[in-house]
Amino acid sequence: MMFPPAVRRAFLLGLLAALVPARGPAAAVPWLPGPPLPGRDTRPSAGKLLVAARQLADPNFSETVVLLVKHGPRGTMGLVLNRPTRVPLARVLPKLPPARTKARTVFLGGPVARNSLFLLLRVHAPPGGADPVCPGVALGTRLAVLDAVPAAPFRIYAGCASWAPGQLLAEIRRGDWYLLPARAADVFDPAPEHLWPRLIQRATTTWVLSRPAGPRPALLPLP
Repeated sequence: MMFPPAVRRAFLLGLLAALVPARGPAAAVPWLPGPPLPGRDTRPSAGKLLVAARQLADPNFSETVVLLVKHGPRGTMGLVLNRPTRVPLARVLPKLPPARTKARTVFLGGPVARNSLFLLLRVHAPPGGADPVCPGVALGTRLAVLDAVPAAPFRIYAGCASWAPGQLLAEIRRGDWYLLPARAADVFDPAPEHLWPRLIQRATTTWVLSRPAGPRPALLPLP
């Protein structure tokens, strides 16, 4: 779904006015084959959350949580969940009823295709024109899907994150990301600014508890 030209100009001016912190371009990540990390999920797929590891320094993804919405032989696509902007949704989509845009802002979904809008719906069954992502969450690219579920909670994202085939797996194996099953409550967390601290705690705790038991180091005798 593309912005109308006038809305696109207004939105981009908002970004340039520092409503969203400036982010540098992501560095290309080469394919780095290697064994999976013990006890760590390394299998990306739609419906999983990417939780940035503490050491991930890329300004596009530092301390982010990304919902993977598509994954296949042609690559991977996701939406950053925890970067709300200060741009009012009513400014970007003025034709929506005021009751649907009140107190809502646009989220920055990622560094790619920022002139495009993506829609996440919290629904039990996806309406026509939307695709299931995980239980209770659907992805749409047309505003018309909102007419089919007028009471459903939703969020709008400008841009997305994308990876070439093999690129995300290389980053996961390198230790840049943790993978967790996506939950609708996490996707629509009412306090997205607290989402990464909470999920990195969950991810690292889960990883430590799931590591296979190995031989313990021998204790050295006291002198």
